[in-house]
Amino acid sequence: MIPTELAVPRLNRGVKEMKLKDIVDRIEYGYAVLLIRPEEKEKIDWPVKFLPDDVEEGDILEFGIERDLKEKEDAEERVRG
Repeated sequence: MIPTELAVPRLNRGVKEMKLKDIVDRIEYGYAVLLIRPEEKEKIDWPVKFLPDDVEEGDILEFGIERDLKEKEDAEERVRG
C-alpha cells in the first residue's frame, strides 16, 4: 500500500480509455523523452524500438490507452492454473 502522503491523485477516475498527446523532447540512449501535453511538465521515457522509424525530436505523438479486461481475466485464469 502506498503511504497517503506519496499517493498521486488520478486525473481520470472512471475513464476506461484515454488518449495522451506527447511531444518528443529528445532522443537519447535508445529512449525518446516524451513530455505529456499540454502542460509538458510530466515526462515518459519510451523505448524508441516501440516507435515508428521516422520519429524525431519535436514530433507530436498520440497514445491510446485502454483497459483490456478480457485479457486480464485470461491472465488471472492462467495464473490460477
